[in-house]
Amino acid sequence: MPKIARKITLVPLDGSTAPRVLFSKPDKSKRGSPWLRPLEKIEHRLLLANQAGAEELLRRHERSNDRKRDGWITNAGTNVYKAAREAYRTYRKLAPQILPK
Repeated sequence: MPKIARKITLVPLDGSTAPRVLFSKPDKSKRGSPWLRPLEKIEHRLLLANQAGAEELLRRHERSNDRKRDGWITNAGTNVYKAAREAYRTYRKLAPQILPK
């Protein structure tokens, strides 16, 4: 059974009987308290922004190392600063109401 199918219904061609449900995927219930969901959303967005910053730092680290011998150490401060700015920009896009420009 493919994972994309939510429901499989058998509809008779002659219309003599009512359609019959052969398979129905159970609805997922949300786990967690409803009053904590806004905080969870904010944390999720913050983690996505941190991930974007970490990926940017890794990309800049490797690029600095490719360009110069021990280039990662000479460009470390600049790379960290620019990666932090990227994380901040990403978070501002995800949650504009929380962080100012």
